[in-house]
Amino acid sequence: MEKINNVVFTLLHSIVLVSMLFTPSVRCLTATSIEVTEIETGRTIGKTWMQSVNFLHNEFMSVNVTSKNNGEIEETATVFASAYDEINMLLGSDEANITLAVGECGSVLLSIYIPRWAYSGDACHVVALARPISNPISSNEMDCIFSILAHTATYLNIDCLFSATSLDCMGIWIDSSLCLSPLMIPLTPGTHTVQAASTQPFENGASFRLYVFKRWENNSTLTLRTIDIVEEANQTLTAYYNRLTIISFSRLKLGTHFVAGCTF
Repeated sequence: MEKINNVVFTLLHSIVLVSMLFTPSVRCLTATSIEVTEIETGRTIGKTWMQSVNFLHNEFMSVNVTSKNNGEIEETATVFASAYDEINMLLGSDEANITLAVGECGSVLLSIYIPRWAYSGDACHVVALARPISNPISSNEMDCIFSILAHTATYLNIDCLFSATSLDCMGIWIDSSLCLSPLMIPLTPGTHTVQAASTQPFENGASFRLYVFKRWENNSTLTLRTIDIVEEANQTLTAYYNRLTIISFSRLKLGTHFVAGCTF
């Protein structure tokens, strides 16, 4: 009986040893060493970041996220930021990696686009977190409140002048679409093309007047120009024209035109 017990003990001991040899080591994943310590919203102008909590539709919002490594080794983490409008619809997100030494704090600047369909309001928020690449457990979350201002139309005003007199029905092309002066048209923020008519005749009984483009208010003599429309910043353009008065004479029932006088 004692011999059988020894055999059983030896067998069990061998099973324990084998299981210890072939059981993979498991890293404790109950916590992460990376902590998000601060989150700020703003906008980038050129290479300068300016803190702000008010944004417009069709604008990029910058999110500055600061994290700290509270662990015992250097860590590389992915920092995430997601923005939501007032009805909690996801607007967009961005991410970037950061490497932090032990005890080091560092920041990443992320960028999130605010689309035109976003719901305007003062209770929009951004949520940020960090996730070490070596550990799938995310850090704490931090959020901050921001506002999306109601979208208002931005208008482009264009007038065509001869001397000090405003000219009606002069052809103006906005992004290749024909309009007539004087005009006031709403435009979306961004880059647009504007082109004035190089010449345009108007009949006046036996004669007609030919208006010839002279210059824009910025002294450009090119009929085509490019403008930048900024949200809530209306613009006014003025095209100046010279005028030629042309009298029509009919000879042998042929419409032959002679220039009888010019007015500048």
